[in-house]
Amino acid sequence: MTLEQGLTALQTLALILTMAVSISAIKGRGDEKTVALTTMQVDIKYIKEKVDGFEEIREVSTKAKASADSAHKRLDDHLRYDHNKPAPRGEG
Repeated sequence: MTLEQGLTALQTLALILTMAVSISAIKGRGDEKTVALTTMQVDIKYIKEKVDGFEEIREVSTKAKASADSAHKRLDDHLRYDHNKPAPRGEG
């Protein structure tokens, strides 16, 4: 084997090694991207669950407000009926 053939073989091995390292680096990046995407999906799912909880709280709050308004109106009507008091300002 001549020096020229040895250098050619060395260059070929270096090229193959470079390609192998590049491929493994690209696969590694893909794994990192997969981990990042999975983490993002888990975070999005958590946020959606929390937002759904806020929607339930808002519905309960709306129902509680309507109930309180109704109770206040009944009390006001009762007081007007029993004591012949005029309607408070702002009511028809």
